[in-house]
Amino acid sequence: MSVQLVIFDCDGVLIDSELIACSADAEALTAIRYPITAAEIVRRFAGIPSDAVYQTIEAEMGRPLPQDFDENAKQTVYEKYRTELHPIDGAAEVLSSITLPKCIASSSAPAKLTLGLVE
Repeated sequence: MSVQLVIFDCDGVLIDSELIACSADAEALTAIRYPITAAEIVRRFAGIPSDAVYQTIEAEMGRPLPQDFDENAKQTVYEKYRTELHPIDGAAEVLSSITLPKCIASSSAPAKLTLGLVE
């Protein structure tokens, strides 16, 4: 069997987005009296869907997150992406050196993904 297509994940593979998103989440959660660091978010919640993360946090806080929490957190991530997002060192060179067809797969929201891929 020969390789016919190379599929890349985006977040943390092509763009250095994970710590930015975790930092934004930590700021948003701390602002609503759930103090947490970006490092702790990575350790506890990496790879877990937001809905499950929010359920865990609500259970630990003993109250629901504010209704606008998710939207506000997303806006903070988008703002940070616009000013702090960078490609992973060497990613562009690797992509340009591959002659096979290639594509990017991601579970990120399309708007967030677009911010990460536009340069």
